[in-house]
Amino acid sequence: MGSHTLEIGKYVGITLLSSVKFLFSPFAARGLHLTFLESILSTTAGGILGILVFGLIGELISDKWSVIVAFFLSVFTSRTKIEAIRHSKRKFKPMTRFIVKVKRRLGLFGLAFLTPCLISIPFGAIACMSFFSHRRKDAFIYLFLSLTFWTLVLNAGAHWKELFHMFR
Repeated sequence: MGSHTLEIGKYVGITLLSSVKFLFSPFAARGLHLTFLESILSTTAGGILGILVFGLIGELISDKWSVIVAFFLSVFTSRTKIEAIRHSKRKFKPMTRFIVKVKRRLGLFGLAFLTPCLISIPFGAIACMSFFSHRRKDAFIYLFLSLTFWTLVLNAGAHWKELFHMFR
């Protein structure tokens, strides 16, 4: 395996990490010795990929989640389909409560703003599309603007020494 393949693997890895765990990706990029610009490009590409994938298919997953869980519970356990459907009903966990609280207090903009850093792109994109399906275009715009902001902030934090020496 050549060094060129390993370099491409770094970018692909950071891009995939950014699509699901955006908060950690600039620091992982720094750990892989990517430059500030390479880190910005990789994390932004991953964030956009995550928003598009989870935003577009997230509504389908969200709508069919209890059916999907019920199917797997009935196949892999001794429960009947009816018992599995009852068991698969959504339970409010701390993250779900947090998302609902943000949605009620801050609306679409607040939910989109907190998605890359606190909520995570998969949950945040699905929540934005589920709660604000009538404002899909706005949701995507807010998510992309938020992603841009957090990309700059987190990458600047991860590469602060490099940036400090550049502007010195």
